[in-house]
Amino acid sequence: LEETLAESRSADARVAAIWALSQIDDAKARALTRTSLADAGPVVRQAALASVAFWRDQAATTGLLREL
Repeated sequence: LEETLAESRSADARVAAIWALSQIDDAKARALTRTSLADAGPVVRQAALASVAFWRDQAATTGLLREL
């Protein structure tokens, strides 16, 4: 999943990776999801935002504010 987020040119693949990470209750999964808040693809950023909202990820606040 980490490799897909970092290297895939497919927005659909990156979105799928985020949804998979959203099912994992783990700090590393949350951290990987947060990196996608700055993705070039708007649909990828939207999926990442949905995930951090679902988990109420307080650590995402800085990234969210930076993207505003």
